[in-house]
Amino acid sequence: MNEHEQGQGAGPGDQQQVDQHSFEQSHGHGGGHSHGQGHGGEGGGGGGGASGVKDYGVVVGRPVDQKVPPPKNPRDQPHLHILIDAGQKYDVAVNILSQDNSEVLYRVVSHFTPARATELLALSFGAHPIGSNDPNGFGLDFVRQNLVTRDQMTLLPIDPDNMENDLHNSVADFVQSVINDTRARMFAFGSQFHNPGRSPFWDVTPDLGIHEIHMNQGNPQGNHSNENGTYQDGALLAFFPSTGLWSAVFLAFQSQHFTNLNASGIPGPTRGPSRLVVNRPRPLTMASPADFHARFDSRQMNHIKGTLHPIPPPSRTPVMDLSEVIGAHEVSLIKSAGQIVFHAVGDTGKGAHSAQSDVIDAMAADFDQPNPADHPAFFFHLGDVIYGPGKDVQYRDEFYSPNSHYPGRILAIPGNHDGEVFDGTDPVPLKAFLANFCASSQTVPSIAGSAMRETETQPGVYFVLESPFVRIIGLDSNSAENPGFISGETVGTAQREFLVEQLKRISGLRAHGDQSALVIAVHHPPYSGGGHSGSQEMLADIDSAIREAGVAPDLVLSAHAHNYQRFTRKFMLNGTSMEIPFIVAGGGGHGLTPLKLRSDAQSSATSVIGQSGDVSLRQYFNGYGYLNLTVTSRILNVDFHAINNDDHAPGEPLDSVTIDLQTHRVKHETSPLTHPLSGEPQPHHSVLAE
Repeated sequence: MNEHEQGQGAGPGDQQQVDQHSFEQSHGHGGGHSHGQGHGGEGGGGGGGASGVKDYGVVVGRPVDQKVPPPKNPRDQPHLHILIDAGQKYDVAVNILSQDNSEVLYRVVSHFTPARATELLALSFGAHPIGSNDPNGFGLDFVRQNLVTRDQMTLLPIDPDNMENDLHNSVADFVQSVINDTRARMFAFGSQFHNPGRSPFWDVTPDLGIHEIHMNQGNPQGNHSNENGTYQDGALLAFFPSTGLWSAVFLAFQSQHFTNLNASGIPGPTRGPSRLVVNRPRPLTMASPADFHARFDSRQMNHIKGTLHPIPPPSRTPVMDLSEVIGAHEVSLIKSAGQIVFHAVGDTGKGAHSAQSDVIDAMAADFDQPNPADHPAFFFHLGDVIYGPGKDVQYRDEFYSPNSHYPGRILAIPGNHDGEVFDGTDPVPLKAFLANFCASSQTVPSIAGSAMRETETQPGVYFVLESPFVRIIGLDSNSAENPGFISGETVGTAQREFLVEQLKRISGLRAHGDQSALVIAVHHPPYSGGGHSGSQEMLADIDSAIREAGVAPDLVLSAHAHNYQRFTRKFMLNGTSMEIPFIVAGGGGHGLTPLKLRSDAQSSATSVIGQSGDVSLRQYFNGYGYLNLTVTSRILNVDFHAINNDDHAPGEPLDSVTIDLQTHRVKHETSPLTHPLSGEPQPHHSVLAE
């Protein structure tokens, strides 16, 4: 019986749900290799027969997140958990700490080529079983394939005062580099497991995973000698199409032998490997797992901040009138009609299974309304126009061509992928975005080809759009995968100063009777219940600007999480109680990251990251769609239209919310959580407020 079976109390047909403690014990060697027994001894003798690790194989997919959940029990060792999207979600658990804090050996190889690279790249996304002890299979063998030697590996010291040498830094950096490259894929070799029920670690609730991500031979006699085998070692491999390079992470334990191994990977009766010693103070980590978790989060946040770029300043006054975009005559018609209509959605970049064209076609159909006043005045893109490297070239296929039949103008704020940097193709952040949305004149660029769409002349990546009945403040939340930032040491403070200045200007206008609706648009969501977490540092910046200026938005729009979510936030400002919808509209076509249901099907399975009791998730949808917004002098109405949804009639909104601009409260909304994606249990009776 392996550790995962021990953690579950497994037996034939046993499907009992594991709690976080048993789940943590079952991953890798939280209660196994990290203990002295079996792997902590100096001279463990030769073992008996070996059966090998259970269900050896490889999971191929896209890593989308990583975290180190705090162990519930001090004797449970921290693991780095990686969430891999391979069509369905897989949890990859990697040892990053041992019982005596100096057991784990590791090596990160930045330029590595597997022996069967071409065949590995031909594997489809998903889990692929591999037979152990098969030299002709895909299995990895540190010793027989000369992948890594003990002398090439580094001992893991856990020193609270010197985190630079810690394994979790090296591995987390490696994993983050794969996450940041949307074309890269990861190959996780190890022992596959099934976690019945809900994972305690991930919002998306993966029920499949892989552990034993380390050497699985050379174990001396003890409680892991039965796992010895050949061509069954665990590792993390990654391929980066943008450079054509592979990278790898190899892990082992000090007590494992690299020499004197027989054909089954069992060590001979020789003295155990010499023990490496690190002359550092014994850490306090094991006495405080929460402290380890907090320090990991701090290090990861510092790493993320190090990947940010300074926000380029506007090329001119950052206030733009709609007449600059559509002309003074069209603006006068909007004023005469007494309302303005516009579209909004993000994350439209064309992917392998993109629904981008379906979304654009549906938005274009809104121009077929018999009343011209119902025609959208523009499309406000919420970021991630282009994904991956070569953005200058990609604008033809991912923006101009798909939008060639959309009748309206398109303004945009950048998403994290719009600002990401790639050596060789995109060394300057936001270069392509600025060229296409912040050009000096409205002209059809050569990259547009036959698509007769002109560049836009926005003042910069952050700006105010002044329109009849509504003002939109667009912000750049920078290029990190998560979270978003509108100011900071690297980012600079100019954007936050701009936000305060404009909010104060709007406060003065309102004091003189101007009651135009105010919308803040930012790519990273301040609140999110799944797909990506909410950005609390960014929200704190926005909140402080609101309180400093004394005026709050009527609506906050975002994207980034590839789904639809609508929150209502109760907010008190200057003695007035407000209800502000925070809407995530990231279903523009690139891909989906759905929220999941609880096992009782009563509400979303995912907690709202960073939420307070004043915020509730009112509606969500696990599919593609866009927003159609209508604003008058009295109300701001938001309709969400789902795409390719058989449960709803075309043209009929799946969800709606109306804000009263006099009271700044929700006047009408679709009943909370009543329209889940087709196939999900209905109805939902409870609103997420946890």
